[in-house]
Amino acid sequence: MNKFKTILLSGGQSQRMGKHKALLMFNKSTTFIQEIIQSYEKAGFTDVIVVLNNENKDAILNSINYPNIAYVINNNINAQRLDSIKLALKSDSACDGYFIQDIDHPFINTELLKAMNQELKPFSWVSPIFNKQAGHPVLISNEIAEFINNKDVTSTTLKKVLKDFKEIQINTNNADILVNINEPSDYARYFKNINF
Repeated sequence: MNKFKTILLSGGQSQRMGKHKALLMFNKSTTFIQEIIQSYEKAGFTDVIVVLNNENKDAILNSINYPNIAYVINNNINAQRLDSIKLALKSDSACDGYFIQDIDHPFINTELLKAMNQELKPFSWVSPIFNKQAGHPVLISNEIAEFINNKDVTSTTLKKVLKDFKEIQINTNNADILVNINEPSDYARYFKNINF
């Protein structure tokens, strides 16, 4: 297997949720961030760069005791998603590709991650598709990572950047790739047996 890493975006304020999403319980013993990291590890992708902010840094780092975890701090509360991705990329040495994983997409399919890894080509990105809808995560090649690293991203988005590169789609029967846990009502819908 080539060298792939995961950028785990967890630097938001979680204002709509009311508490940080990384520390929401996925089940009775595992938080969102623990579940995501463990799922990537099961798929063979053990290197994770977590993007945090100063307010949530200590609580989150105290909850993840894994050997291959690096982290960066994004202190700009108005930063866009791509700013955080670039911050993570600048902290790291090059590899073959990066999974871009948001903290509010906690349902990870390890077989899908492996399939995405197999399909990635230079100058391309891989997107999982359910019922003609794109989901999460995406996997970007090292060439796209270098492009982001060398570009002023303050006025653009990852979606716009990716339009200039080849998209490789992988169809899946897993509707969970579309799930986004943004608000207490989302959490209640998917985690009925866990107290918020």
